[in-house]
Amino acid sequence: QGVTLLRCAEEGLRNVATHAQATEVEVILDDDGDQAMLTVRDNGVGPAPDASNPLSCHGLRLLRERARLLGGTLTLGQGPEGGAMLTMILPKS
Repeated sequence: QGVTLLRCAEEGLRNVATHAQATEVEVILDDDGDQAMLTVRDNGVGPAPDASNPLSCHGLRLLRERARLLGGTLTLGQGPEGGAMLTMILPKS
């Protein structure tokens, strides 16, 4: 799980640096005992509105598959204040 969460943080930060045009980014790791949740969110331009499935790009697709193998999920969407928000949730083993 630790390696998968690290890869998610790396991919999220890589996407922010490459695409977001953001001035701020937050990486948040929450653990409530039952699950771990990693969120990478920014104040940039957000996911492209014309992208049919932003999780189909290579890096995010691999992350989604890793999350599934561990019984978790990966989502990408608009952040609460604009920008993008990438969230991975993994159940604790």
